[in-house]
Amino acid sequence: MHLHTVCTVHPDHVLVSLHGDADVLTAPLLRQAFGTALRRAEHRYVVADLCGVDFMDHSGARPLVEADQILHVQSRRLWLACLHSRTARILRGIRLDDYFPVLPVTVAVPRCQHFDPGWRRWTAGGDGAGGSDGMDRPLPRPSGNRDAW
Repeated sequence: MHLHTVCTVHPDHVLVSLHGDADVLTAPLLRQAFGTALRRAEHRYVVADLCGVDFMDHSGARPLVEADQILHVQSRRLWLACLHSRTARILRGIRLDDYFPVLPVTVAVPRCQHFDPGWRRWTAGGDGAGGSDGMDRPLPRPSGNRDAW
């Protein structure tokens, strides 16, 4: 059981990339990583990149829920990125598949930059309305209505 985290601050979001297992043994590291992300986020979105997650159980998902609850108080959400079928199945199994907003695959985020040298950097929008991936694909904004998720 291992987990490696990388927290990267971008102009319009903070990216927390996870690689390894998210379980009871690695939950304290997840809490620390998301705590760091929340302190650095200020007004930015927080995105959890799950492309490197090999295993996740309820204990490993709990720090994600806790981070989302803190963001919700600030009218923001924790977005999930790179939700592959294995991770989606795990979230469905612990009844969290409809809880988090998920970035569509058409929105490019710098995924697993520590492990994948082919990632693309986000650029900030000049009007403060968000960013793009250089192909004019904006980061979706939550509706603000938590019940809609």
